[in-house]
Amino acid sequence: MPTFPVHDAKARLSELIALAERGDEVVIARGSVPAVRLVPVVAAGSWDKRWSKASSCLALTPTR
Repeated sequence: MPTFPVHDAKARLSELIALAERGDEVVIARGSVPAVRLVPVVAAGSWDKRWSKASSCLALTPTR
């Protein structure tokens, strides 16, 4: 997980976005303290597709 100071992150923002889109996590630090993590956003609808199989496996039946 690469870490960049804020100044470098501002200068290389397009590159860092491309890294995040590929699935890499990028950390932006203030000085030597990590401040934020840049990660890709899950595309709309893909969350539902991914979890639809899981939810069918976890179908709950009411208990009495």
